[in-house]
Amino acid sequence: MPVEGFGAAILAGYGLIVAKGEDTKVAHRGARQGLGYNPSDPDKDCKRRSGGKRSRTEEACQEEDRNANARCKRPCGEKRSRTDACEELRDGRGSKSKVRWLQSHIRVRVASEKLGKRLYLAKGKVVDVVSPTTCDVVMDDGSRLVQGVEQDMLETVLPRTNGLVLVLYGKHRGVRGRLVQKNAEEEVGLVEDVDTKGVMRVGYDQMAEFTGDLE
Repeated sequence: MPVEGFGAAILAGYGLIVAKGEDTKVAHRGARQGLGYNPSDPDKDCKRRSGGKRSRTEEACQEEDRNANARCKRPCGEKRSRTDACEELRDGRGSKSKVRWLQSHIRVRVASEKLGKRLYLAKGKVVDVVSPTTCDVVMDDGSRLVQGVEQDMLETVLPRTNGLVLVLYGKHRGVRGRLVQKNAEEEVGLVEDVDTKGVMRVGYDQMAEFTGDLE
């Protein structure tokens, strides 16, 4: 290569294209894309580049995390994780569809026709939790034990005012108390802890009628 052409060769490596009889054209590279960049091999799954620098793809993913948290805040302002937030945006349901709330000695209602039309909307009592999302239910008439019922097939049942409840999940999980007041509009109840006598607000879907022994 002639010495006088060395500079042009270097600039050509950066995207400068010089052709006779034509205007000079520059092929601009994107941000953080220097020598050796291969446009056919983009970053994948937010991987870090060598040297500890964040790729543009990683920055985009982190921005998505922030946006998901901004869209999916709890009523109290608590941020949800990216997984919880995005799952709830996709299916449009509340957190109960994602948590494991099954407990023994609670009343439930069959909310699926998968167990048969005769049991659909029938009520029963959970007598045994055989896995985090599977249980055995005795129907209210006591004539039938249904085994291996999935959590997604059930919904909780609330007692009448002053009836016993068990808090299934949330910060008051495990509390046994009396449902002293209901607010159907907000779907929230006031529960008096039978041990401490303290009163707390609990969502309808966070509790169920308790059929066990308080002792």
